[in-house]
Amino acid sequence: MKRLVGPACLILIFAFAFLTSRGVLAGRNEPPPTRPRVTATIQVGAVPEGVALSPDGRHIYVANNGPDTVSVIDTSINAVTFTIPVGVQPIEIAMSPDGDRAYVTDPGNLTVIDTTNNAVVAVIPIPGQPVAIALTPDGLHTYVTDITGNDMVIVDNVRLAVTATIQFESASVGVAISPDGRRAYVTHYDSGSVSVIDTSSRAVVTTIRVETDPQGVVVSPDGRRVYVANTGSNYVSVIDTLSNKVVSSVRTGTQPLRLAISPDDDRVYVTNGGSDSVSIIDTQTLTVAATVLVGSSPSHVAVNSEGRAYVTSGIDVGNVAVIESIPGEK
Repeated sequence: MKRLVGPACLILIFAFAFLTSRGVLAGRNEPPPTRPRVTATIQVGAVPEGVALSPDGRHIYVANNGPDTVSVIDTSINAVTFTIPVGVQPIEIAMSPDGDRAYVTDPGNLTVIDTTNNAVVAVIPIPGQPVAIALTPDGLHTYVTDITGNDMVIVDNVRLAVTATIQFESASVGVAISPDGRRAYVTHYDSGSVSVIDTSSRAVVTTIRVETDPQGVVVSPDGRRVYVANTGSNYVSVIDTLSNKVVSSVRTGTQPLRLAISPDDDRVYVTNGGSDSVSIIDTQTLTVAATVLVGSSPSHVAVNSEGRAYVTSGIDVGNVAVIESIPGEK
């Protein structure tokens, strides 16, 4: 004989299923789903390129290639509060670990800005065409790549002068330094490779073949992975730093240029210059978790401690797009 389920039992069954699906009965307090999207757009100078965050996250510094300036943005109001004249056609910008200095490349120079008063305090001549910048974790040295020569220079940040040069077999484009300061990773656009530098001996210890036209490069916070944006192949190469081998390749948008990784090592943000978007890579699955349209020709990206991304884009009218993950949206 079949047992009939009464209304009270049905209510209990549905309640149990609902609570279980929400993770309540399992002892979990799962966060609501999120969807990243652009929540603000900040106008800066024309052709914005490099972008850097102050260590405390209160300011963003943007190199404007068109008007030869650096825009200083107050992140609490998402507005430009100061504009600093620099050299002709600035390209990239990086902050010192203590936030007191910003370093900007332009053709033939490295400009040093005192961020306490937003004034240029030094202009250091750099041979060739300097492009990317990376500071050592102690803030004592700046590595500057040269897109027109087969070398990279090292600047002493105390003496404010070039004190060493590292030679390669092809031109250097991107550079990133490991969190412990022991290794530097340099991309070579022409040869499709990454050089691994021992920073103590300042010698190339190995060269890793990646894909076509590598540019941007970033090291994970734990130093175990290196991510390389390959502009020509539309892939990001993932390198294991223990074996110095490519362990995965992630398909992105068109012409991936630069990357930034969230401080919690959860997401890698990739600017796609050819598809006007940012690919957000899940570092656990090594797949693209989301793609966000940000405006024409996105170039560089920086991510703060809360996972908020700032992306430079635009030509005649330059902008910084702010990407945030909105709870409750799928």
